[in-house]
Amino acid sequence: MMRVADPASGSSIALDIWALPTSSVGDLLMQITAPLGLGTLELESGDTVTGFICEAAAAASAKDITAHGGWRTYLTTLC
Repeated sequence: MMRVADPASGSSIALDIWALPTSSVGDLLMQITAPLGLGTLELESGDTVTGFICEAAAAASAKDITAHGGWRTYLTTLC
């Protein structure tokens, strides 16, 4: 995920929201490799959750899957 400067120019996509015990966050962080990171995602409701984000340096060459509506839908196009 990458936040856009102008919310009107962005699109929403479907997310999977998981619960993770606070005591497990350190273990998860150790497994995340660049260009991924954790950051704050804003939901349509206005609530925020912590989720995977992309470093800006990698976003320029990353495939934009927004038109697919989400990661799971995009994966179905690869088969």
